This record gives sequence, C-alpha cells and structure tokens, in this order.
Amino acid sequence: MRIKQLRKRGLLPEQVLFAVQGPATDDARERAYEDIVDDLQKEQVTVMPYTNKEGILAFVAAVY
Repeated sequence: MRIKQLRKRGLLPEQVLFAVQGPATDDARERAYEDIVDDLQKEQVTVMPYTNKEGILAFVAAVY
C-alpha cells in the first residue's frame, strides 16, 4: 500500500528493487511472503532474492 501511495505522489523512483528473503518454512508465513511479493510486482517493483548479488548489481548498473 505504501509503494502505491509513494508512486501516486511522485515520491518513488521509476525503478525500485526489493531484495528479499522468504521464510525457511512452508506455512502461513510463506503464503504471506508470496502475497507480498505478488503485490510488489503488481506495482512494477522488481523483487529479487537477496542472494542474487549479480542480479542486484545489474539492476543498479542499469538504473544508475
């Protein structure tokens, strides 16, 4: 919701990356994590595993 509000007010860069780590177990936390990732992606936010250092660096290089 905050991403949507920031974008609406023009306070968010065009390209946004969230480096994430999901829960280790497959339970309600996993489903919540997947829902949040889906919501971020619907708002045109790039989401990558925090361990994807090459992908994160490539994103930064492309944006800046």
